[in-house]
Amino acid sequence: MHAASDAGNEGALGEVAGEAEAQIAWIDSHTPGHRLSTISAHHRQHRGMYVVLARVARIHITLVRRMTAAGTRYQGLVAAQ
Repeated sequence: MHAASDAGNEGALGEVAGEAEAQIAWIDSHTPGHRLSTISAHHRQHRGMYVVLARVARIHITLVRRMTAAGTRYQGLVAAQ
């Protein structure tokens, strides 16, 4: 995700989000008691690592789009000077 984010690569960020969503879906359906499952995360008052990863990747996609529309090159969390 970091490389995709630093490059401002929407496609790669989308792949990261999709893979994270696929991973948590598989874990939740095959091993719901696993420490990385959504249920286990909720027991710890957390959303879960893969859920957070997918959300962050999608947020980065939104940032890339907004900055591109504003004429600014996106470079991770810091805009180019």
